[in-house]
Amino acid sequence: MVPESILIGETDQHNLYLLAEVLSDHFPPVVIDTCTTVDQLTHRLESGSYDTVAVSPQLFNPHRFLKHQEWPGLRAPLLMTVCQRDLPWAHTAFAGNAFDLIVKPIVPQDAAQTVRLALWHNKLQKLLALKERAASRVRHHGKGSPDDRKTEEELLSMFETTYQTLKTSFRLLLNIDQKSSLREVAASVERRTRQLALDRLLNMYKEGPTQ
Repeated sequence: MVPESILIGETDQHNLYLLAEVLSDHFPPVVIDTCTTVDQLTHRLESGSYDTVAVSPQLFNPHRFLKHQEWPGLRAPLLMTVCQRDLPWAHTAFAGNAFDLIVKPIVPQDAAQTVRLALWHNKLQKLLALKERAASRVRHHGKGSPDDRKTEEELLSMFETTYQTLKTSFRLLLNIDQKSSLREVAASVERRTRQLALDRLLNMYKEGPTQ
């Protein structure tokens, strides 16, 4: 099995090492890349593919990075690591495409749960893309040899069975309408997660700096 990969971008070395340690403990084996500057983050997002990205708003300028949605690193769920001083930048990031947030000071269990949901959502999106590619291949080779076509149709049937089982499980888990497609389930999870994250940001604004 290919290990999951996570990119962490932090200007604070303590938070960087703590989050990396937490994720290594909760998701072994996992490949963790780190960066501490905007230039390093830009290089990682441009050249690397990750299952999720956790980054400080101080490093992530949505107006700059969202111009490059094709970069491999920007296809994964984006997590903001946020403390009180980050709130203005964090709010701007959520106006773009941020998925969720990790509050600092980092609480290991909460951070791990946030990353777990992001990794789950990334897997779901990959499953949907894989299903579409498999169906496209069957249609493309529909006029090929009977043996090739039979094999591909059997593979697609097996994939469809797995797909339907997952869809049923997600519907039951999330209490989503039976007519919803798995893509609609994924969109619903993203909407709910982003709304909860924005609610938490609002609460942080109301609470103000910790004395």
